[in-house]
Amino acid sequence: MGHEIKRIVSDEHHYSQYECIICQSLVDLDCLLTTACSHVFCRACLLPWLKRNEDSHEDSAKCPTCNQDLLYSTSAKGRHDQRHGSMMVGSRAVLVQPMQVCQPLAFRVLKRIQVSCPLRDASTCSWQGDYGDLQDHLLSSSAHTTTKSGNRIETQSRKKQPVGEEPATPMEVEEPQTSRNSFSQFKSVPDDSLHHNVAVATSYKEEANTKFATQQYQQARDLYSKAISVLDESQLTVSDVSATQLLATLYSNRAACQHGLNNFQAAAEDASAAVIFDPTYAKAYMRQARALVQMADFGGALKLLSMGLSKCPSNSSSLLQKEHGRVSSLQQQHDRCRALLDEKEFATAKAGLGNLLRDTTAPLVLLEAAEADLGMGLVDSARRLCLQASRRSNTQDPKSLLVQGQCNILSCGEKEDSQFLDSGVSLLKHVMRMDPDNQTVARVIKKWLKSVTLLSSARKASFERRFEEALQLFSTCIDTCPILPPKAPLHSALRTERALVLLRLKKYDNALQDVALVTYYREDYVTAWTTRFAALHGKGEHETALEETKELLQKWGQNEPRIRQAYEKADFLYRKAKRPDFYTMLGVSSIASEREIKKAYRVVARDMHPDRFATASEAERLKAKKDFQQLSEGLEILSDDFQRKLYDEGYDVEAIKERVQAAEQAAHRPQYGHGSHGSHGRYHY
Repeated sequence: MGHEIKRIVSDEHHYSQYECIICQSLVDLDCLLTTACSHVFCRACLLPWLKRNEDSHEDSAKCPTCNQDLLYSTSAKGRHDQRHGSMMVGSRAVLVQPMQVCQPLAFRVLKRIQVSCPLRDASTCSWQGDYGDLQDHLLSSSAHTTTKSGNRIETQSRKKQPVGEEPATPMEVEEPQTSRNSFSQFKSVPDDSLHHNVAVATSYKEEANTKFATQQYQQARDLYSKAISVLDESQLTVSDVSATQLLATLYSNRAACQHGLNNFQAAAEDASAAVIFDPTYAKAYMRQARALVQMADFGGALKLLSMGLSKCPSNSSSLLQKEHGRVSSLQQQHDRCRALLDEKEFATAKAGLGNLLRDTTAPLVLLEAAEADLGMGLVDSARRLCLQASRRSNTQDPKSLLVQGQCNILSCGEKEDSQFLDSGVSLLKHVMRMDPDNQTVARVIKKWLKSVTLLSSARKASFERRFEEALQLFSTCIDTCPILPPKAPLHSALRTERALVLLRLKKYDNALQDVALVTYYREDYVTAWTTRFAALHGKGEHETALEETKELLQKWGQNEPRIRQAYEKADFLYRKAKRPDFYTMLGVSSIASEREIKKAYRVVARDMHPDRFATASEAERLKAKKDFQQLSEGLEILSDDFQRKLYDEGYDVEAIKERVQAAEQAAHRPQYGHGSHGSHGRYHY
């Protein structure tokens, strides 16, 4: 796959280390080096070798020269040697890297090897130079352009055929031409000049074919272009079929290179040129049709394939017929997905477009996939598809900007995300300036601008505690949005903020409905969960809130501070609701003095003393005993300032005892420093 050994001018000791043992030639400049054993190979030779080992399910990847195992998992991991670089080949990491990366000095030596021109036999080229300069020599405008006799003849320029249109007579002529491969009115030229240029162009084609086989599409394209320029410098005669067929092949092969470089428009133009030179060239029709498919021009591709079926011989029509069926299926699938998008069946459309993207990555299909993601609320995926479509087309498409603007607005999940709203509004206004006559787009953009205005007004009203007005504004905003998929952050924010307003208005059931819809689609939206817990506490359902916070902590909330705080609050309120009401038991108010509390205790204790229930049933005696114990606990707590303060704050009996015990332990702990010997009092807190 590299440079032929017979074309090397340098001594053997200079190039022997750079000979690929697989293809028996000098390695390409994009060669790979085995980092474990330092053997060099052509990239196009070594990668298939390693891939073949993987396909045969072998547990090793052997070096073709020394048979050493190149798998990273077995070679480097065992030695813990981090000096050996690796790269992925298929699904395995192997100890191989480009020589230019891992051994730049050796790569410089490779570039300095002296070689001769590979077209020496065809063009009698006497060039010799550095291996690194060979590509520049081959593409030089002055190389291989003269015949042995020195003839140089000018040609007429050929008009390019519009992509997808039927090739007319290959050229306009003043007199009728009878040959199907006639192009122009040519002057008579010597045969040796034509034969020389055909031989040179053929040599360029073979060199380019080698580059194309190793997926070096840019270098192959340049070499095909050079071969075309060599043929264009000769004046082809009407009867020279071999030269015109070679020119058709060169244009078709260059179209394949353009396709590999994702230059689909250029690929279609080159394939169209090949059809002009040879209207029966089936491969050119195929390549042009595939380029049109990559531009989502399914109708043009079908028309072109039908034209090819009518012109090409029967022995090559089977491939065109098969491609025609494939493209027809793609067109039907695309039309079905477009109809689903119009019907807002985004999930079904997304599935169909996903299958379609396996065959074409046209900007139009990418934008339709982004539109489907947008309708499903997958704003990050939609934004990535829009950027990918923009890179494909290299232009600012209004449709792409429209989807990106909507993505930015739908990404506004919190009040702090105002930059998303601003950028989204800016993009939408820019789309209106780019395409002011599109009334459909203008209506969508005006709805979005109105929704953004309503959102800002609703948030302002909520901040200023105008909750009734804020509730109405939030509801109108939700109804006004052109699309508001449940998975979009904006939907979660609007529903949750409206639920917070409903909490302020003590409409707990309505608030729970809003946040339930949010948490169903976005289980990890913490603000919605905390709003739900607040609504449950407002309804007095502390036990439900406690159970749900426990469940969240077990699932995913361990590292979320707001969930932990919600659990602590739910636990506190639940225990507070379950504790006995000592003020009610004693029949005093919460501001009663200690004297009043003790007096009330003596009165109630006489009535609740267990001795008064000596003749009662067992259950009644147990209940009376329990009530009397609670009454005694109440007296103990309410007659102590520290414990009464904790009780008034909401702590239950168990929590109060824990804090009293902690305070007593702190009081008996050794004190150091100023004032440590003058500490008095029962509790220190």
